[in-house]
Amino acid sequence: MEQHRLPLFEAQLDTPSVSRTNILTQTPYLMLNANTDELIDHLVVLSAVAPSYAPTQKTLLSVSVVGKNCLSETALVEKVGAELSLWFGQNHIFNHLKLTASAMPSLSILGKKMTLNL
Repeated sequence: MEQHRLPLFEAQLDTPSVSRTNILTQTPYLMLNANTDELIDHLVVLSAVAPSYAPTQKTLLSVSVVGKNCLSETALVEKVGAELSLWFGQNHIFNHLKLTASAMPSLSILGKKMTLNL
């Protein structure tokens, strides 16, 4: 069975300004990562969907890492945090809140293995 991990991160701007970063943190969309060399598969800014999910000046992200990896939880959180800095810039402080192992179902239905042919 594939292992799926779903980390939740909280982000805080050091210096609020109008920038690409603010546009990303205020966008209520599912953001997909086409770079298969990175851990992050997709993310959503939960506080853009429901502002009450995060305190003022903070942003709640749900980050999905899909597939198997051999990283410890600490290493996974550090690597995902580094990737988030590439997405959102260095002016954010990322705090890991929660890691849910096997948060997403495997691609199988009724015991039959499904594959995506891309």
